[in-house]
Amino acid sequence: MLPSMNRVKPLFATALCSSLLAGLFCALPPAPAAAQPYQWDDSMKGTVVSGLSYPNLVTDKESQRLRFVAFGDSGTGSVEQWKLAGQMEHLNKFYPFSLMLMLGDNIYPNGGQFYKYGAKRFREPYLNLYKGGVRLMPVLGDRDVALGYSKPMLDYYGMPASYYDYTVGPVHFFAIDTNAFDNTQKEWLRERLDQSISPWKVVYGHHPVFSSSGLGGSPAMQKHLKPSLEIYGADLYLSSHNTGYERFREVEHVNYLVTGGGGAPLEKFAAEPQPQSVKRLQMHHFVVFDVTPKALSYAVVDEKGNMVDKGILQKEEANAVKP
Repeated sequence: MLPSMNRVKPLFATALCSSLLAGLFCALPPAPAAAQPYQWDDSMKGTVVSGLSYPNLVTDKESQRLRFVAFGDSGTGSVEQWKLAGQMEHLNKFYPFSLMLMLGDNIYPNGGQFYKYGAKRFREPYLNLYKGGVRLMPVLGDRDVALGYSKPMLDYYGMPASYYDYTVGPVHFFAIDTNAFDNTQKEWLRERLDQSISPWKVVYGHHPVFSSSGLGGSPAMQKHLKPSLEIYGADLYLSSHNTGYERFREVEHVNYLVTGGGGAPLEKFAAEPQPQSVKRLQMHHFVVFDVTPKALSYAVVDEKGNMVDKGILQKEEANAVKP
């Protein structure tokens, strides 16, 4: 039996309505320079399991509001990565968030030297956020896998597995491994989506379904992931892999964002964009989301703290948030 799906109003309306993100960066003082790198140790190693709930990460418990950020293709140790981390710290002082989704390619070069470069490029830029209670929830990118970093990331940094799911307030998150999206994982995702009663279902992985960059979208994701998202009621799919930002129109009630501007060198978009493409930005950035049971709004922030895109999804009706 197919799940019932709450219909979502048109994709990413231009106004943010009553969201707390309205005018987000209009009145903030200039952001300070990014902090210098810290030495990282493994004392903060943690574990999570599929189906776990994190009620303490809800930004406002009374309204069940959750604020989180997302970005991918970050782990180069570049100036841009550190500038974005500084902007996240600046944002967090005025509009606190509690969750950071890292969409893969978390560490770029130096294959086989994870313990030398892992801390420097995966966690050190975000150390102050992490120490302040922001939780990192990553997925694996193709570079992470190719460079042999899968097991160290799973073991050393406390990822529960290469794919997992968890709830925070009004959002049920599904972190998937698009490097090996086999039938076992596909059936797991479908079952977990089908069972979810959360107001919002957000799936995130490394490879995009659609993309207008030179790398293009993933045929495997179009064949195997896209139908799962549509049939079982996902609201939003976040990905990276292609370094830049791209927003797509709603396709069969599913919304798609590619946010791969976390610090790696940027790629050019093709002369002819995908027909579903709405907006493309060749710039480093991250995305901050503000979610209540009936509204999911977002703002795209560049390395200078400018808001370069924004939008909102709304539901006329929403499931109750699980206690």
